[in-house]
Amino acid sequence: PAWKTIVSAGAVIGKRVHDARLVAVCQVHGVTHLLTFNTGHFTSLAPHCPGLSVVDPATYKVRYNNPRRDRSTMFM
Repeated sequence: PAWKTIVSAGAVIGKRVHDARLVAVCQVHGVTHLLTFNTGHFTSLAPHCPGLSVVDPATYKVRYNNPRRDRSTMFM
């Protein structure tokens, strides 16, 4: 019950229990990065899941590989 541990340790109530469930899934399955626009909610829960980094997609640059386009195109 990783979820119950996170909810108890983080004093999570209300709608945020759904965020805690996602963090618990990350913990159980060894997910290291969580990409979300809702960084505030997940950053407060991340300490209960060691090794989890919360990343805002607006600040992340991705290399896009498409055989029909230039392979080094950068998107923001």
